[in-house]
Amino acid sequence: MRTDEKKISPLEVLSILGVSVLVVHLAHGTSPDAEGTPASSMSSSDRTRIEKSLAEELQESVDRKGKLPGQRKIEISVSLSTGERRLQIDLGRDGVPAKAGAASEDQCSSLITEAMSILNGIISVNSYVCTYGGNDIRFYHPEPALPHDQTGDRVASKGRVGP
Repeated sequence: MRTDEKKISPLEVLSILGVSVLVVHLAHGTSPDAEGTPASSMSSSDRTRIEKSLAEELQESVDRKGKLPGQRKIEISVSLSTGERRLQIDLGRDGVPAKAGAASEDQCSSLITEAMSILNGIISVNSYVCTYGGNDIRFYHPEPALPHDQTGDRVASKGRVGP
């Protein structure tokens, strides 16, 4: 085993894979999507390496920023959807915060922004979603139901909202 080898960072892996996917498209006479290459046109091994590298980058980011109240442990995993051009960022079941709100939205938004900047021009992603153990945060913290008036319409604090 060689010990003098330089470890390649996850960002370098993403860049190398992005260039190799571009070369394959050019060799086949096709042009890649302007936003990057769709995950559906990548090999499963390339997609897996990109997901792993991106998860490592996002994990480092979330570890630096710290946890929200109620989050025991955040274990980032990512999944590129081949059919929908969607990136799912999962924070793990132990990453569920004590409540849903601005702080959890900011945390998710920060991860999405970082993922977008890393994947920009490399992988074509049209939508992003944050989950906790595979579920939306509303699974753990459902929104309270609005009360109904005598007509059956839902009522918000300042007037009717509709049926």
